[in-house]
Amino acid sequence: MNESSIARKNSTWWKDLCKACDVGNNDNCFDNNVKWYIKDGKNVRFWDDRWVGDLPLKERFPRLYAISLCKENVLNELGKWEGEVCKWNLLWRREMFTWEREIFIGLYGAVRIFSTEQG
Repeated sequence: MNESSIARKNSTWWKDLCKACDVGNNDNCFDNNVKWYIKDGKNVRFWDDRWVGDLPLKERFPRLYAISLCKENVLNELGKWEGEVCKWNLLWRREMFTWEREIFIGLYGAVRIFSTEQG
């Protein structure tokens, strides 16, 4: 990121942070060193944001992303807390093939870990 790509309307603090994190590298130092808090899930996109693991779920599970009907949804639209467990309501554009169900088990495992950590 160069100085001209930092919007003028951004705060001085944000501009300085952007400059500091771009000193001679592209290793995402900001994302790699900041812990995100999900809170009510209204601002965290299920597939696009890095809310569980090191990659967005759409990159970890591209086949499931391709058949998802929930590509634009945020967490609180897809999951609801029931006691200490989050129940997910993911919708698919078609029935999953057997091999896709195995991938879904991996997705469910990833979001289940989140559920037990946050609950």
